[in-house]
Amino acid sequence: MSIYDEMLRAVAGGVSVVPICRTTKRPHRKLLPQVERPDPKTGQLKQSGTWKPFQAAIAAPEQLAKWRGAQAFAAVCGTISGRGQGGHLVLDFDERRFYDAWVTLVGELVGELADGLPDAERWHPRGDDLPEPGRLREAGVDVK
Repeated sequence: MSIYDEMLRAVAGGVSVVPICRTTKRPHRKLLPQVERPDPKTGQLKQSGTWKPFQAAIAAPEQLAKWRGAQAFAAVCGTISGRGQGGHLVLDFDERRFYDAWVTLVGELVGELADGLPDAERWHPRGDDLPEPGRLREAGVDVK
């Protein structure tokens, strides 16, 4: 499945997405809607991409089509993603050992907390069923 297909799958599941740079994990500003912003060094206005609109609305099919060549994408967390379920909580495991620590921490709940995405890319629609964030952080999980 291509990155574009995965983006479409996420959007179909009610998740707002934005294209990101694969190496930096930052929004891919050239692919995002352009706004004028002051350059921090010169103060002059320049065009820069923004992902802010996707905090309030999921990208339209026309916008998604413009992102077809993106090498990676990220979920926009919060209430926009989750179709009235209070938003998705994303657990970002940068290393497999952190994921393994999380699995150990939550034990049998892992099947209920994760919805079947592969390995360290797991989603959970409601944060209220998770262990306390402090316990997750102790296990090396980046709680967002």
